[in-house]
Amino acid sequence: MNPAHKDLFEALAEAAESGQSLSPQWEERLEREPELRVLAARFDQIGEVLRELAPVSAPNELEGRVVGGMQAGHREDRAVSSLSGLSEQQAPLELEALVAESMPGATQLDAPPELDRRVETLLKGWEAEEEGGTPIERPRRSRLVLVGQVAAAASVLFLVVLATPQKSEHEEARDQFAQSIDVSKAGEALQPDTSLGESVLSELLGGRVELAAPKRRANKAPRVPKQANARGGNQRQNAATTARGGGAQGGSQSSTTSGAAAAGRSGADLLTKLSDPNVPSHQGERVVRISVGSSSPIVLIYREQVAVTPDGYFSVDVTEVLQPQMAPATEETFGSLQKSRESFTHRYRGFMIRDLALFTEEYTTVQSFNSEIVSGRECVELEIEPKLEGGHSYHLWIDPEFGVCLRTQELNEEGHLVCEVEYESIEYAPELVSELSGGPSAWEAVEGGARASQVLRPLWIPESYVLQAVEAFTDATGGEWTRLRYTDGVDMLMVLQGSEQDTARAPSTGPAKSALTQVFLHKVGAWTMVEGPAAGHHFIVMGKRPEADLVATFASVIP
Repeated sequence: MNPAHKDLFEALAEAAESGQSLSPQWEERLEREPELRVLAARFDQIGEVLRELAPVSAPNELEGRVVGGMQAGHREDRAVSSLSGLSEQQAPLELEALVAESMPGATQLDAPPELDRRVETLLKGWEAEEEGGTPIERPRRSRLVLVGQVAAAASVLFLVVLATPQKSEHEEARDQFAQSIDVSKAGEALQPDTSLGESVLSELLGGRVELAAPKRRANKAPRVPKQANARGGNQRQNAATTARGGGAQGGSQSSTTSGAAAAGRSGADLLTKLSDPNVPSHQGERVVRISVGSSSPIVLIYREQVAVTPDGYFSVDVTEVLQPQMAPATEETFGSLQKSRESFTHRYRGFMIRDLALFTEEYTTVQSFNSEIVSGRECVELEIEPKLEGGHSYHLWIDPEFGVCLRTQELNEEGHLVCEVEYESIEYAPELVSELSGGPSAWEAVEGGARASQVLRPLWIPESYVLQAVEAFTDATGGEWTRLRYTDGVDMLMVLQGSEQDTARAPSTGPAKSALTQVFLHKVGAWTMVEGPAAGHHFIVMGKRPEADLVATFASVIP
């Protein structure tokens, strides 16, 4: 319609409804434009004819249907409004994996045209019956009811898919990288020399080095007699015993804040202390509890003696295995294995804020109003949660005076307890009398030059992680390694690169793979490690991230 004609009709309708004449502006315009004047006269004639018509009553069949239709429309509007107000929900990854496995390509399929046709037939049949037409035959009605049930199920599925946010470009890139890699789990048809040797791996993870300088000394704290209980012999200094969250057992005691323990209680001050790399000098004994998953009870409990100095010296020694029971020779072997990992244990097993500014962006912190006595010290309780999915969360009991976590519970992305470390005794600023076996890291920063240019960097890493350091290290066999350390403020993600001839090779036997390369996946406590050779190098990617993230990082670093 001509815009001028439309404006005129709207002005005439408003004037007729209000019982007034056109505005002076319109009257002047009609005098100037004959075409509009003819339309206005025709509008008046039609109005006169309509007013002369006799009133007609609405048919009885229409009675109630207008109101019903308006109510139905109102209900639809309310339903749309309610759906629009729902918060976004993400379907569990397990559901997506099961659908992809049982029905390959199902998520990309369109509904069959037959379904649309049957739903349309069903709706027409219901309309005909409501209007007093021929009822649907019983056999046909039964079939249509079944189709209606299918349609309802399809509608529910549509709503689930609608409520599931689409993958971001970052996640889609991860999936593309991960699909180019063929992963073999540790223990699945692997030769003994497939992965790096334990000694080499321990060196790479912790960078332990024997220094020529005099070693620090720390005395062994006298063993306090332990009373056997359900927690593997731990004796509390609590007055009452209650269940504690996070999948661990034990006691807690609430108390008021007073004295020196009240110092540094504010959350900001505690976080500052937790981000200080200069750990207060201390020694003590602690219990370690390691779980393998939600469906398994705690399978490993042991005690260890620890000593730490602020200048980077430390010692971590297993003193007793509480669970499972081991023969003396087996327990000694276990202790030796843990000793070879003490650098990694000291640097990466516990909780530490590695970048305070990044931590505040990627994590939320909740401080409890209660306090609890752990190892004779009044502690402040903090819960640390990652903002993005896939990260680990922590439950901390912190000595506010020294900023030391006296009890740490670590939970994986599914919320299951994977590790708990708790001090049973602790002494600050002790007199050091025995040798400390660990020292400053042997990894050296790579600032620039030819070696820095040879470091291959991944094209994909988890969104919350940023590069913290580029480092180099020469192992005991003369092999040269570089390491990229990424962090999300707390947890680490490391990418290691070495020469393939200096490491173990993957087996050449077995069926041919269509993927770009084959890697091997290992579990090291709460860490996952993806390792394998590619393009003349040996790569290791490890972190506390879902397997797909680590595999994608590995694939994106391959030249």
